[in-house]
Amino acid sequence: MHKNRKRVVTILWESYWKKEKKSGMPIHELRKHYASYLIYEILRREINTVSLSNINCKLLEIGAGASRSSLLLSLDGATPFFLDTSISALNISKELATFHNIEAHHIQGDAFTLPFKDDSFDVVWSGGLLEHFYKEEQQQLIKEHIRVTKKGGKAIILVPHRNAPIYNVFRQIAQKLGTWPYGPEEPMIDTDFESVEGAKLKIYSVGALHQIGAISVLPLGGFLSLIVEKLLRFLLRNKYEEIDLRKSKYGHHLIAVYEKVMRI
Repeated sequence: MHKNRKRVVTILWESYWKKEKKSGMPIHELRKHYASYLIYEILRREINTVSLSNINCKLLEIGAGASRSSLLLSLDGATPFFLDTSISALNISKELATFHNIEAHHIQGDAFTLPFKDDSFDVVWSGGLLEHFYKEEQQQLIKEHIRVTKKGGKAIILVPHRNAPIYNVFRQIAQKLGTWPYGPEEPMIDTDFESVEGAKLKIYSVGALHQIGAISVLPLGGFLSLIVEKLLRFLLRNKYEEIDLRKSKYGHHLIAVYEKVMRI
C-alpha cells in the first residue's frame, strides 16, 4: 500500500474541514444543499428494499465528512454511524445531528481497517472516498465496505466518473492552476469495480447536470457555475432533478452497489 497517499489525504481533509463553517442547518436548507440532496435521492432509491423505519436498521457512512446526506436518511428512520479520520469533520457532523435531535454515533477511525465486526450494518456507503487512493487501495476499501455489511444488506459506493466530460476537463484545468481543493484523485470507471464473492454487483452513473458544479473550482467559477445552473433550471423548469437522476453514460457520479447475498 502507498502509505504516502494515505497520509497526504488524511492531512488534506483535516485541513479542509477545519476551514468549513460549523452551523446548524434547518431541514429545508439541508434539502437545498443540492449535492447532498442528490446523493440522498440516489441512496434512498437504492435502499428501498431495506426498511429505514425499522428501529434496528443501522447505516454506516465511511469518510462521512459533514454527513448531510446520511442525516437526511436518518430522518427517514435509520440509526446512523459516521466514521471519518478527521475530528474536525466529525465535530461538524455532531453539531448538525444535535441541531436536528438525531441520535448518531461518531467514530474517528481508519476506513482501511474498520473498527466493526463482520455483518454489522444494513447499509454501508461512502461518497467521494475511493478516488483519493491508488487502485490496490481502492480494492481494499471495497472489501472493507462489504465485510461489515449484513447479509441481505447493501454496500453503496459513489465516486467521480472518469467518463464525466465536464467534471474531468475542469478538474484537470484546476489542478494545473492550483485551484483544485480536493487533493489527489483517481476517477473510476465501471471496470475498476471487481466482483466480490458473496455479493451481487450493479454499476451505473447519474448526475449528468450535476457535473456543471465543477466549474466552481476555477477563479470566478463559483459565479459562473451558479449562472449556468440557474439558466438550465429555468429552461428545464421543474425537470432538472428528474433529468439529473436519470442513468447516463456520462454522469458525474459512478455508483457501485454490492448486495450481500443471503446464505441458506
